[in-house]
Amino acid sequence: MNSERYGVTSSGQIAAEMGNVGAIDPTKPGLKKYMSRNPLTTYVRLARGATEFRENILRHTAYLRYLEQIRAGKLSHYGAAMESTVKIIQKELGDEAAAAHMSRELLGDYTNLTLMGSYLRDRLMYFWSFVEINTKRYPKILHNAFKSGKGRTATGAVLAKIAVFRVAQYQGALWIWNNLMYPMVWGSDDEEKLGDYDRNGSHILIKPNLDGTISIFRGVGSFGELIEWFGVNEALSLLPRAIDGKIDWSDIPKEIATAPLEKFISLLRPDVKAGAEFLSGKSFFPDPLNPRPQARPEAIANIIGVRDEYRQFMGIVTGNGQRWRNHYLQRFIMGVVDPRTAALSEMYSLRDAFLKQEGKPKSGSGYISEYKTARDAAINDDKEAFFDWREKFIEKYGPYPAAVKFWKHQSPIDPVSRSMNKDDRWKFEHEYLNTGQRARFRVAKEFSAMLNSRTTLWWGEAAKESRKGL
Repeated sequence: MNSERYGVTSSGQIAAEMGNVGAIDPTKPGLKKYMSRNPLTTYVRLARGATEFRENILRHTAYLRYLEQIRAGKLSHYGAAMESTVKIIQKELGDEAAAAHMSRELLGDYTNLTLMGSYLRDRLMYFWSFVEINTKRYPKILHNAFKSGKGRTATGAVLAKIAVFRVAQYQGALWIWNNLMYPMVWGSDDEEKLGDYDRNGSHILIKPNLDGTISIFRGVGSFGELIEWFGVNEALSLLPRAIDGKIDWSDIPKEIATAPLEKFISLLRPDVKAGAEFLSGKSFFPDPLNPRPQARPEAIANIIGVRDEYRQFMGIVTGNGQRWRNHYLQRFIMGVVDPRTAALSEMYSLRDAFLKQEGKPKSGSGYISEYKTARDAAINDDKEAFFDWREKFIEKYGPYPAAVKFWKHQSPIDPVSRSMNKDDRWKFEHEYLNTGQRARFRVAKEFSAMLNSRTTLWWGEAAKESRKGL
């Protein structure tokens, strides 16, 4: 196969990034080459084989398409390759080599990084190659999209618009599905229920779940990853606030300026990031410049992608009420968003911005609440987990002091408003928030009230069943 001869199917991300990890046993025939006595090795081999096969199909298809266009003399768009380079390769090495070069450039040649890129990938940022390839690829695609319109009856301005439209078609298709088609299929406009991080990132809504959560594919396509480096998603989330006068316009360029640093930190290799999070006791996701408190062991587990498993294990071993999140198996395939927790998180962020505007100190304890496990149990509607947490809570403080602390914590005021005085609460809700934000604030308050009622009811039920209850 000539595409293999010219490196089309050996320049992919899996082949270049994984090295010998998941390498098959070439001495065995058929599927036996994927099998091992170690189930984990078998899984990695099968997963790598399936992913590499899918990627190679795309690369080979692009190669065949370009080769067909070259031989027919109909090639007008050079994709992510430079026209001059393609013509030199075609002249010196032939049509097949030119088509192979274009295929590698379009889907990314992970074997052809810069010296700095290779250094970063090997030593500091394991996924740097994806960033470097995207940074070079999209400007070339835009340039070629513009050039492919030359010679037609159109002005430069029209050609520029056509070029931008061609690049934006994919993002436009996502917008049409998320905002128009999805509501028609499922009868629910869930796009507005997402938090800022998901709403402004490249994503596909999949379906609503029975418990009110939403299934979603995040990080769809490579263009969304590229624009995050330039803070476009941050700017989009802040723009409505600036228009409403809720933040200074200068805050937008500040956020854009810090976007590259935030992305750089997020791409650091896992052991470096895990060490920093373990020592600091804070999580650098999603905003490394404003880290959140996090249990140190959980930080390590989260870096290697087993946070849910760690919580479940600790819940079983210690009986402290920790559990993995709902939709555990579904999360292996796609993301799950709870609009209620997203609304609550957004309100915390808006409250901090409001307090900053008012010249008042930012709210926040800087430590992990000892009621977090109880709240998580209520979110998951897991009464047994709450009972386990309550038992450990009583063991720690004693029956009467534990009951006093718990009932004191059960404030009727929602957690967003709790740190503000009466005047600030009114001003925040009725003057600072816009109409859409007020609607989400109502969702956040109703959600907080539901969690409060649920934990109050469960404490009472547990008290009736246990002699420790008061």
